[in-house]
Amino acid sequence: IAPAIDKAQAKSDLDKIKVVPNPYVATNVIEPSNPISRTERGYRRLYFDHLPARCTIRIYTQAGELVRVLEHDSTMDDGKEFWDLLTKDNMEVAYGLYFFHVDAPGIGEKVGKFAIIK
Repeated sequence: IAPAIDKAQAKSDLDKIKVVPNPYVATNVIEPSNPISRTERGYRRLYFDHLPARCTIRIYTQAGELVRVLEHDSTMDDGKEFWDLLTKDNMEVAYGLYFFHVDAPGIGEKVGKFAIIK
């Protein structure tokens, strides 16, 4: 039997979506190291976990300004989407509280929050 998506289960699984790590505190062990320099850090990143196979993630500031839009399209067994902590203008985000909105067409929506701490 070929794999299939149970929409009722997928809708209830939206509650499992989370940001890892939360809060993000200055650095994260899942970040890649800098292959060129041992004294400089690699790229910063966090990830959204337990995502449906196809969805759009929108990240907002406390003031409601859109920071970034991530398109997630993966196999059914890969529910992670990494974010490099850069804005849509390719600038590093500031420390603070952020909100995310996951929109999964045909399944539903999820809203959550996470913090980035210096």
